[in-house]
Amino acid sequence: MIALKKKLNSWLIKLEDKGSVEFFNKILLTQVFCLISVIFLAIFGINAIFYKKWFLSGVLISSSIIFLLIIIYLNKTKKYITSKYLSVGLLSLVFLFLLTTGGINETGILWSLIYPAFSLLILGLQKGSIFSGIYLFIAIIIIFLPESVIHNISYDLPLKIRFISGFIVIYLFLLVYEYIRVINFRKLEKIMLSTKNENKEKNQFISKLSHQIRIPLSNIIVLGNLLSKSKFDDKTKDLVDTILASSNNLVQLVNNIVKVMSMEVSETEKATSFDLHSTINDTIQLFSDQQSDNIHFDLSVSDIKNNLIGNLLRIKQIFLNLIENLLININDKKINIDIKVTPQKETKKEVELLFEIKNNRPIFLPLEISQNYFVTISNYPKEPNTPTYINLFDLSIAKKLIEESGGKLSISSTANHSVFSFKLPFKKIQLEPVDDLLRKIPIAPPTLEPRKKIDLKDSNILLVEDNLINQKIVIISLIKEVKNIDVANDGKEALDKFGTTKYDLILMDIQMPIMDGYITTKKIREIEASTNTYTPIIAITASALVGDKENCLAAGMDEYISKPFQVEVLLGKMKKLLS
Repeated sequence: MIALKKKLNSWLIKLEDKGSVEFFNKILLTQVFCLISVIFLAIFGINAIFYKKWFLSGVLISSSIIFLLIIIYLNKTKKYITSKYLSVGLLSLVFLFLLTTGGINETGILWSLIYPAFSLLILGLQKGSIFSGIYLFIAIIIIFLPESVIHNISYDLPLKIRFISGFIVIYLFLLVYEYIRVINFRKLEKIMLSTKNENKEKNQFISKLSHQIRIPLSNIIVLGNLLSKSKFDDKTKDLVDTILASSNNLVQLVNNIVKVMSMEVSETEKATSFDLHSTINDTIQLFSDQQSDNIHFDLSVSDIKNNLIGNLLRIKQIFLNLIENLLININDKKINIDIKVTPQKETKKEVELLFEIKNNRPIFLPLEISQNYFVTISNYPKEPNTPTYINLFDLSIAKKLIEESGGKLSISSTANHSVFSFKLPFKKIQLEPVDDLLRKIPIAPPTLEPRKKIDLKDSNILLVEDNLINQKIVIISLIKEVKNIDVANDGKEALDKFGTTKYDLILMDIQMPIMDGYITTKKIREIEASTNTYTPIIAITASALVGDKENCLAAGMDEYISKPFQVEVLLGKMKKLLS
């Protein structure tokens, strides 16, 4: 049973890449049909030996071996069309042979009754009906021919009538069944396609809505922060603080919308090759940049020498969700987080990794949602209920993503620390032979000269932004911090100014008319490739859904900040790139 399950799993893994569910079902049916044929023909072939029907035994056992060869051929070549016609054709010959010779105890005629089932299931309605009709026509000729002409057995008339009637009834029943199944399958496909389109439209609407909300919200927060630094009377200052508090609450609401989008968008992402250490390191760097004095990460990725194949964005989403909730629920300003990745099971093609995220502080959470007291050292549970803790931690996103990737999230806690752990399977990149690899190594591009350190106050900045209000807000926020700010209203104007003026740093919007931020950045990098220069680019965008940051970095940008943002965070990123 275990061996059969492993075999079916291996088939499923090989066939999932084919894409079409209908194709998947057909090829799986063909393999199962051939496997059943191998078993039963071998059994009846051996049984024929006991009846001393040597020729019949040889035909059945030989047919069993041929079916086995068809399975091997199908697994190696993936030529499904050829395999299905070979298998149905061979079955036709075997059944006609049994019909002619009578088989064992003159029961060969009964085998032909199951022919419509195999032909319709393997070949489909149209071709299966044609094969069944041809087979029935040939079978009728054989059973009505005189015994001396073609066979050694004579069937009486009632048996012939029952055979023809049974064949037609079975065929009609299966024809109706297969017709209904195909109709229902097509209806289901139509519903799935419609649902997919609706989800896509909903995602686009929420993405657009999030983008539209973030732009004015960012302006409100930046202006509110600037106003809060001014001197007002207590009543006015209280009003400004109220505006900022309400704006921050709205930011949290928009971020929750992004979380919902994260769970849905992740389902469409495909597996790609990536470096695990760099992926996790880039993710935790987001927290280090924002809380550099309060949080320390220790990342250990042991004994993983190969790049992996998996869902890059999903890994980042999982770590973002786990670490965010870990920081929120720890009542301490400073924290050390140890992230450890170790291989568990490994083959030449795959590896299963254990991920552990451990903190050095107790987590303060209600023991139950209905209770209003918190976990302390004295009442800390020895064996926390993982599902309960997942709800308390608000880890539904991470839990869903981990389970979709083939793992399971678990939590272990003590009075001194807590550990989030999960296992995920990955495929490994198959390395080419050294000689072949060396022949493919390209000539290294010219090395860029090291850039000189530039103080923020001496920097010349290019702001690429099409919204006039956004331009004004950024200029008001940065004018006292930098030497000069030039403004480009779209990507084309940015390229024109970049070609005539030397800038120390570029602030790039993404969604712009004429030429968006992605294309503009790629063209800037193409220009720099021919001049051996390099200008840091920071994406400042209201696009903050899953994959937006990765798309910006892939286009050639160095940093990413989503609206609404804190001016101090933007200044920190600018200083880091200029140095």
